[in-house]
Amino acid sequence: MPAGKAANRFLKMSPRKVRQVIDLVRNRDAEAAVALLEHVNKRAAQEVRKTILSALANARRNPEAKTGALYISKITADEGPTRVGRRWRAVAMGRGVRYRRRQSHLHVEIEVRS
Repeated sequence: MPAGKAANRFLKMSPRKVRQVIDLVRNRDAEAAVALLEHVNKRAAQEVRKTILSALANARRNPEAKTGALYISKITADEGPTRVGRRWRAVAMGRGVRYRRRQSHLHVEIEVRS
């Protein structure tokens, strides 16, 4: 059972870009993951960092959770709704398609390492 969890929904960036960042911190110590994300040069890193800090704050409210032994047990970036923009881009055979603005749902679970 997770000691703390947090979600950041409707992030205005594609799940593919968020997954590049969360692959760096999966199964790491939570404090070390926050320190690592401060130096990652991706826009998604700041959103992932804020969500991990929120999950840490939620875990520290749990009396069974020791603050030094918390790690990221589960972190996922799922696809949210796709907003279709008003602008068009040219494609084959003289057609045009709308820009697709992808969104993500980020979920983090933190557990006590035993």
